[in-house]
Amino acid sequence: MNKRTKGKGLYNNKEDKNHKIIVYDITFCVDDETIYYSYVDPMFDSRRLSSAEDRFLDKFEFIGTEFRRLALINPF
Repeated sequence: MNKRTKGKGLYNNKEDKNHKIIVYDITFCVDDETIYYSYVDPMFDSRRLSSAEDRFLDKFEFIGTEFRRLALINPF
């Protein structure tokens, strides 16, 4: 995995293994010297969200870069 894609991919919620999200971008904010994870949450109508690295990694764990889109769609 190269530097530009490191950390991007599929993550599981640590409390609910059926709740998966996709991290599509990781950025560094110069103003507050914090790394932010930008992600899509298919469980909640695919909203685009962002969270500071420490808070994000407390809640989610990396599971890989390969995923099937249909497996993430919430049928309800």
